[in-house]
Amino acid sequence: MGKLREKTRETINKEIIKLPYLALIVSLLLTIGLTFLSYTSATNKDKIRFNNKISKIEGTLQSKIATYETILKATKGFIETKKELNRDNFATFISNLNLEKEFGGVQGIGYTVKVLPEDKQKLTDKIREEWLPSFKMFPDVAKDEYQAIIYLEPVDFRNKRAIGFDMTSEKIRREAMFEARDTGKITASGKIKLLQETDKNVQAGFLVYLPVYEGMETPQTVEERRSTLKGYVYSPFRAGDFLSDITNIISEKEIGILVYDLEISADNLLAESIPNLVNLGSRNETVKEIDFGVRKWKVVYKAMPEFYDNSNLNLTVIVFIIGVFLSGFVFFITYLEAASRQKFQIIAQNLSVAEKEKAQLLIREKEARKAAERSNRAKDNFISTVSHELRTPLNAISGWTRILKGDQLTGKTKERAIKTIEKSIKTQSDLIEDLLDFSKTNETDKESDSNLVNFSKIFKKVAILAEEKALLKGVKFISENNLDGQTIIGDAEKLEKVFHEIVKNALKFTPPQGAIKTTIDADNAFVFFKVEDTGKGIKEDYLPKVFEGFSQQDASSTRKHGGLGIGLAYAKNIIENHGGEISVKSEGENKGTTLIVKIPHNQESLS
Repeated sequence: MGKLREKTRETINKEIIKLPYLALIVSLLLTIGLTFLSYTSATNKDKIRFNNKISKIEGTLQSKIATYETILKATKGFIETKKELNRDNFATFISNLNLEKEFGGVQGIGYTVKVLPEDKQKLTDKIREEWLPSFKMFPDVAKDEYQAIIYLEPVDFRNKRAIGFDMTSEKIRREAMFEARDTGKITASGKIKLLQETDKNVQAGFLVYLPVYEGMETPQTVEERRSTLKGYVYSPFRAGDFLSDITNIISEKEIGILVYDLEISADNLLAESIPNLVNLGSRNETVKEIDFGVRKWKVVYKAMPEFYDNSNLNLTVIVFIIGVFLSGFVFFITYLEAASRQKFQIIAQNLSVAEKEKAQLLIREKEARKAAERSNRAKDNFISTVSHELRTPLNAISGWTRILKGDQLTGKTKERAIKTIEKSIKTQSDLIEDLLDFSKTNETDKESDSNLVNFSKIFKKVAILAEEKALLKGVKFISENNLDGQTIIGDAEKLEKVFHEIVKNALKFTPPQGAIKTTIDADNAFVFFKVEDTGKGIKEDYLPKVFEGFSQQDASSTRKHGGLGIGLAYAKNIIENHGGEISVKSEGENKGTTLIVKIPHNQESLS
């Protein structure tokens, strides 16, 4: 008898102890899946946010370049319309542009003129007499033609150093000037060191040229452009100041910017928004091309560490830690429950030894069961509902996976299998998202955002989506908007989701050929949202449980309509957080359902 009892006890131990470890494995697999989904979602959101910021920066950069080009064109027009150009009227025109305040980043605006060797002294005497007694052309090299800077405003300590310089004496400047001359278009130079630079805070620079020809029109041929060239309107830029002006305008610290001339190389680096940015790696980085006149720049954008301060990637670790903790908790609870059951079964087999001991053990078992039922009732409802809903797509995935392992499958069968698996994965992902939303609502959503919400706009959006789905199901859908500009204070996104859940619920339980009517109305204090359907209806004994979480009117494993039973519970929480109420009524099974939401409205209507 003793050996038989010991063998029976050992068998019980082996069978019961499997359950906690099975629960642990399933929980850890779910944790891994949720962590992966969280990571994928966060990464995609980061990419979208990164691209949006780049678009903003790129738009500002292009707009700024267009502004500088417009300034050069305006200056050229001023010169062409002046019968007698001198330093006074040129300086007055540039001063009116208010460069330092309105167009940060540009070092100035200047004008060069074509000078033949025989005219050098004449030009020198003219400029000395006109405004600059110390004027002289440099470098002093014999050439067939010069392009001397005679005006450069504003005349500060930097710009004054460049007055008189022959720009064609230097290769990079000369190439850009000749390109502008031959094309008649605005042309930026390559990377140079400006004459305006001092020994401190030296930056790379570039110049932008616009040719000025005799007459008001740009000549048609290259030969005519070369022969009629008078000079150039130009602007010198310190590349670092140019880029700083862009970043100051957009106040962007999360994206680093590098600007290269033509190609990405150390020699071609014009400017970087942050020192040593070129050596900083980044998970998000992209290269764009932008035109400055006929010159092409490569612009590199990098996500800075500050960018990831607002990333949801940090939540991935939290999701994993919480998942592991919950897995351990489920294992611990299940293990305790298994151990308790093990204990009861061992006690039960000993009941035959003594009737008195049997009575005592029965009393203990009853007391323990009552305590377990009280503490686990909510857990049982949750596990029952969630396990059923999660198992359904898993069964589909498992079945079609086995089919895909077959050797002889048609293309249509494979396509159907893949679509079914993808649909099941989407269904399971949506269930998990619903669980997370419901959990967040219960735990953290104590008050709604205080934004002005256009109730009619939400209603129209929900009605359009619902009407499409109703049409596919063969259900007549009617929407009626009786509002007169009333608004509410709250969270538009959450309210939209609530109304979508309510209408979706009505559509789910309304058979083909049925009808659904949605109405919004208002009185002096409240906005009302009413949904009436001719669907399945609600049994009288189930009406008090409609808004309970994880509750189903048909809780059987063969129920026709799936779902976690949390949609209306979620809706109730959100509506009450907005200071409103939600109620439901039904005459009984197969007699339809009417659901009414009322929320206090704002006293000011939309104009």
